[in-house]
Formats: sequence, C-alpha cells, structure tokens
Amino acid sequence: MGRRGLLGQPVGLVPSGVVVGAFATLLAIHFSTVAGTAWAQDSGPLGPEWTDPSDPTHEDLRTLAAQGVLPLRVLTSSDLLRSRIAGWRVGSPSGAENHVGVAVRRIEREFAEELALDTPLDTTLVSPLDPLIDRPLGTTRLRLRPYVWFEGRWRGGSDATWGDHPRVGIRGSLHLTPNLSLNQDMFAGRVKDGRALGDALVNHTDFLLFVESVDLTWTRGDHYLRVGRFRHDWGPGRNGNLLLSGVAPPMDQVHYGLTFGPFSFYSSSGPVNRTAEKNVAIHRLEWTPHPRFVLGLSEGATFPGSPFDPLYLLGIVPYSVLDRMHAQDVYQEDDALSVRNNVLAQIDATARVGTGLLWAELLLDDVGTEDSSYPSRLGFSAGAESVLETDGALWSAGIEAAKVYDYVYSVSYEDSDWAHQGEPIGWPLGPDSESLHAFVSWQPSIEWRLQAEGVVSRHGEGRIGDPWYPSEDPRSTDNDSDPSSLRGVVERRTVGALAVTYEPTGELRIEVRASHIAIDNQGNLDGVDEDDDRIELSVRWHR
Repeated sequence: MGRRGLLGQPVGLVPSGVVVGAFATLLAIHFSTVAGTAWAQDSGPLGPEWTDPSDPTHEDLRTLAAQGVLPLRVLTSSDLLRSRIAGWRVGSPSGAENHVGVAVRRIEREFAEELALDTPLDTTLVSPLDPLIDRPLGTTRLRLRPYVWFEGRWRGGSDATWGDHPRVGIRGSLHLTPNLSLNQDMFAGRVKDGRALGDALVNHTDFLLFVESVDLTWTRGDHYLRVGRFRHDWGPGRNGNLLLSGVAPPMDQVHYGLTFGPFSFYSSSGPVNRTAEKNVAIHRLEWTPHPRFVLGLSEGATFPGSPFDPLYLLGIVPYSVLDRMHAQDVYQEDDALSVRNNVLAQIDATARVGTGLLWAELLLDDVGTEDSSYPSRLGFSAGAESVLETDGALWSAGIEAAKVYDYVYSVSYEDSDWAHQGEPIGWPLGPDSESLHAFVSWQPSIEWRLQAEGVVSRHGEGRIGDPWYPSEDPRSTDNDSDPSSLRGVVERRTVGALAVTYEPTGELRIEVRASHIAIDNQGNLDGVDEDDDRIELSVRWHR
C-alpha cells in the first residue's frame, strides 16, 4: 500500500545469469520433489494464496475501500487471501458492482482468475494471468509464478547504483485441496545487510538467496490457519503502523484469523531471536459496526522462553495478564523478571466519508501516573485521503502525520525491544521521530499514473535499544529527558518526488521517479548537511 520509503542505500554488483537460472531450476525441482513426480490428466484444486504485502495492488485495494467497492478491512490488514478479495468484489454493495472505474478494472485484471470462478468476465478487458507452470499432480496442483524486480538509481546524474529491492524470484504454490495450500516465495537479490545473514552470491555485495515467505495455509469460510515464515502489516496507516508495519524481516510464526459477523480476530506468535530465547506475540480484534467504520485494538508482546507457550499461541488472554500469570509460576520472587514480557498496545479507527478515508492510531507503550516516576511513552498517527473519478480519470490526494515518543519500543531488561534483526517491528522511523507525508495522484487510465509526494521528517538521537531507565538504575543519568521532546541534535529530512508509472499489462510495471532530498544534521551530527538529487528506475515483471 505504498509503504516503502523514499530513501535507500547503494549496493554492489548484479548476480550472474548462471546463478539466476540455477536458482529458478532448483526451486522448480524443490516444489516438484515435495509434490511427487506423477503427472495426472485431471485438474487439481485451486487452493488459498496470499497477496504479497509489498505488491502495488494494495494501492488499488485502498482506493476501492475509499469508494465503497471493497470493505475497509482490505486496508487494515495485509493478510489478504486472493480468493477472499474476489469474493468481496463479487458481493460488493448495491450499485458498487456496476462500478467500472480505473481501480476496479486494475483489480479485475489482477484477480481475473479468482473472479472468473464466481462471475463471468468481459475477456476483452481482462484475462487471467496464467502462471508459468500450472500442472495437476494427481489430486494436487502445482503453480509457479516467476518475477523480476529491477531497480536502478542515478545520483547527481552519473553515480549509478542498485535500488533497494532488485531481485529475481519465484512464487510457488502446491494446492493440496481447495482449503489447503503450501506456498513459498524465494528470490535471489539484494537484502539489507545480507552478508551478515548468509553467504553472498557475489563477493562484496548484499545479493543472496532469500526466503521471503513460506507457509502452510488452511482455510474454512472466513477462518484460516497459517504456519510458516512471513510478514504482517496490521492497521490503517498508509506509510506504516505504530505497532506492526511489516518492515522488519519475515518472522517464523503460527498465525490464525477468525471472522464472526462484524468481528475479526487475528493472533500470531513465534521466535525472533533463538539465541536469546526472544519471542513475539501479536493479536488484534477488529469491530465493524457499520460498513463505513472499523475500530481496531491490537496488542503485542516480546516474551522469553519457549515460542510455543500455549497461552501465547492461543492468543486470547491479554498479554499484560499473561505476564502476571507466568510470574506466579516461578519459585522465587527474584526470578519473576526472567518471565517478564514487554507489552505494547494500539487503538485505531478508520472511517469512510463519501469517497474518502479518515484514520487515526494511538500507541500505548507505557503510561505514567501521578504515583510513578515512569514517563508516558506514546505514539500517534492520523491521516486523510480522498478519491475522485471524473471523465474516466482517477484523482486521489492524502496526508498522514505521525509522532513517536523517545524510548518507545525499548525496555531496560534484556532482549525485549520491539525489534527483529535490528529493524523496528512497529513504526518504520522508530522512536524519537516526527513525520508528515503528503501526496497527489492522477490516473487517466489503467496503464498510466502520475504522482507527486513530499515528506518532512525529524529524528532525535533516540533509537530502539536505547531505553529509559528508572531512577535507581545507575544508567538513568544518561537519558532522563522528556520523551515527548526530540532528544539532542535533531536530523531533519525533506523529500520531494515526482513519479510516472506505466503498466501496459498485468505482467509489467515500469516506474521512473525523480526526487530531491535535503538533510540537515545528518546522522544527528550538528552542521552535517547534504543535498541529494536522484533518478530511480523500477521495473517489475511477474506471471
């Protein structure tokens, strides 16, 4: 949903074609070996498949939620099954099913295969995007979808580097039944700090073989169980959410979702640091009392011990209560700290007003009281956007502001920060930050889009892993400032960008972006300023 940042880091050399070809061949062999080798003539099932959280399709889903064509929950959770999106489109409200605007035609092009199972489609406008391989394997079905993301960046007109996410990959699904699938997304490409994670494919680069997601998914109606390694993004924010934004690396987890009428409940739990026995659990309850309004309550916790603790896996007991329950099970009072968790909570609301959206989030890390020296550590975000269709063109504009206090996401006891592999699980900028993002977009057709956007962000010296300490701790003198104020030397970034996107088919997306970045006090160093002009090219192809 447009949640990738405007800023990036340069990388090195491209992996050779031999490596890429070998990677694709090995992945195909891997899936074929899992499934078996006997090809059958009858058609296999079409089981559950997930949308990718970083797919630009989420931008169209957001637009359709603003127009009332799709429910608001498509923008409050990245956990979206392709078949479920198609079902929402088929059962859209009266009048909306006849909507044939730009975003609708783009969604019908992307989900043509799933939509065709429930309703006839005009194939002169859309046609299913067939996988490279779609074969029956006895009573199962193997589907392989290759993809390529090329990203190049030119700074100052001559300095050429790779972008943030260049990759060549394959998404594979083994559909065992209409309700059960094994899914995997593996790529060869750039991964931030990749050399620290494994052997690089090319020396002195961050290019390596990486599993973006792998899961076994079972569904029944509006309920599902998903086990594997993947990302989440829960909440209405356009550029991220305060509790869970999906910017951290994928996490191993057991995840399930239940929907009963206007209520939806999601729960997830798994390890994030095996050496330190650090685990993360997150659950979320959404209430939709009216199609135009959603209220969400999310809670997250890092906790020590086994990642398969039954109460964290079950996810229905508040984590602050679990902390006390587990403390009762220790033999001595001094050992209670060994089972202590770090709990955060988010309250958010989303409303559709006309063909526009309003949303707000409040993050509660710790709230001080009159009888406590603990300072309040909070986060806020709010936004609005509007969509207008006129003369066959789609106009949209929006603005989002966020502030996260200092010391948020971190605690003074060990291995409990709200982070995974050094990256924030919550707000992408982390604590001690303020930001304002605005954009305006024009889409004259399903093929073309022009967007201008601007970002102003301010970041103090606070970082995840730099907690507030109570007064009795000798380290407390190092950070006793007011958490609501930015700490120390403040870095300020101002970004202006103009992007043109061309999508001639559902397979190909080409974007050219020109941007100017002005940085004051870079790296929180007083007087260190930088101006950066860049042109970025992004080419995405997939089957």
